[in-house]
Order: sequence, then C-alpha cells, then structure tokens
Amino acid sequence: GATLRQLAHLHDWYISEAAYGEALGRLIDVHRTVPLSALWGDGTTSSSDGQLFHAGGRGTAIGDINARNGNEPGVSFYTHISDQYDPFA
Repeated sequence: GATLRQLAHLHDWYISEAAYGEALGRLIDVHRTVPLSALWGDGTTSSSDGQLFHAGGRGTAIGDINARNGNEPGVSFYTHISDQYDPFA
C-alpha cells in the first residue's frame, strides 16, 4: 500500500550501507544473548561462501573468462556467517 513517493523517501533517508551494517550489528548482538544460539558455538568461528547471480545479455563482459564461472556475465555476493548462524558481512 505504499506509494512510489513514500518508497523513494524511505530509500533516500534511511536505506544505506551504513544503516544496514548498524542494524545487522544490533540484530547479532541480541541474537548472541539468546541461550539457544550458544548451542551452535560461541560466535568466534565462521564460514564464508560466494554466490553467483547470472545476468543476461551480451556485452564487453562476455569476453572476460573467470576460472570458476566461465564467461557468463553476472555478479557474485560473498557472505560470512558465524558459527551461531549470524551473517556478519
């Protein structure tokens, strides 16, 4: 039920990389106080993984060859998750 103007205002004033990082940090801080999260670990180790999202079309990027992904154009997101299942980066 939000208008385009309301969404644009929300984006312009509240959605940023810094705000996302601060919100994520607050969620992790609260999550670590939940006794159940300690069953998976103490939050000092992590796992990391990349995920490729293909982008269609042809262009100059199609000529680049990546050893892992070939020459398919796309973007990779790299995620870091603690042993308590908190995504911290």
